[in-house]
Formats: sequence, C-alpha cells, structure tokens
Amino acid sequence: MNKQHVAALVRHYIKDCHPNSMTLEVIEDGIRQEKSWWDVPIRLSMDPPKLYELQEALVNVEIGLKDQENLTVFLEPIFPKPEPSSEPEPPPRPKKRRGRATKKIVAEVVREYLKDCHPGGATLEVVEANIYKSYYEWRVPIRPNFEPPNWIEYYEALAIVATEISENEGLNVHLVPTDPESSENS
Repeated sequence: MNKQHVAALVRHYIKDCHPNSMTLEVIEDGIRQEKSWWDVPIRLSMDPPKLYELQEALVNVEIGLKDQENLTVFLEPIFPKPEPSSEPEPPPRPKKRRGRATKKIVAEVVREYLKDCHPGGATLEVVEANIYKSYYEWRVPIRPNFEPPNWIEYYEALAIVATEISENEGLNVHLVPTDPESSENS
C-alpha cells in the first residue's frame, strides 16, 4: 500500500460525501503513514456551519474504508484560511491553565474525561507511551478493553470527548481510536 493507492481509495469514498454542500479534496502530498494507520489530510471547500455533521461524515468514510477495504485512515480536515477582515477578532475565551502541556499532563486530562465514557460498554484506556505532538494537536491513542460492538458510537464518543477537552481545557487533542489488540505491543 502506498500514498497513491490510499489517496485513490479515499477519493472513491468521499466522491459522494458533501456535508453541508461542501466538497472534500484529498491532499495527496500530505498523506503520512503512521504505525498502523494512514493520516490523510482533507481540504474543505468552506468552513462547515455544523462541525458535528462534518465529523460524522468523515467518521463514516473512515469506517467504510476500515470495513470494506481493511484500511485504517484518520481523515484530518484542513479548514480554509479565513479571509482578512476589517473587524477585530473577539478576545479568546478564558481557558483552564495547567501549565505547559506535556505527554503526562495530556494523558491525565484525557483519562479524566474518559473515566465516565463507555461506548458500547467498553472501558477506554489512554496508550500513554504512543502519545505525540503533531503540528497543532496532541495525538492520543485510545484503546478499548474489547472491540466496540458499534464503531460509530465509539468514534462519536471520542469526538465528543475531544471537543469537551478543547472547550473546557484549551487543549487541542485528537483521540486516535485503536483496535484492542493493535496497541498492546506498541
């Protein structure tokens, strides 16, 4: 499997995917292979009015590729750059301060938010050894104690937790869903 093949498969799966009437485009030269998955940047034609609809559409594509092609991808939305505006930006919302974020702090925060999150009855665990900082976010692998019976529920739960962490803690995290066995030896 190479970047071109991954790009072609993702293009095939997103060709009829138009959340909020936007178009999605694979950025082939930005595709990166990680340990057991591919990070695939997706350029959005516009800012989505409803982020949850975009997230749901991307998750459905990821699930389709996993189920139909046995290909694990994480689609990273690349939002359009805002046009310069004459209006000043509003002041940022106050965020909780925990000092400089470190792998340990990120793991603690995510664990705190996951303690009451049990999609399909699964207990979710942070794979702290594999946490790393990507360009603008912390990538935090999450391992369930068993394969979730409903992958959509699993992905949605992780998206909700990531959003809560961002809004409440001011910490940009991407919770990377993993198979129960895939992280065991990582």
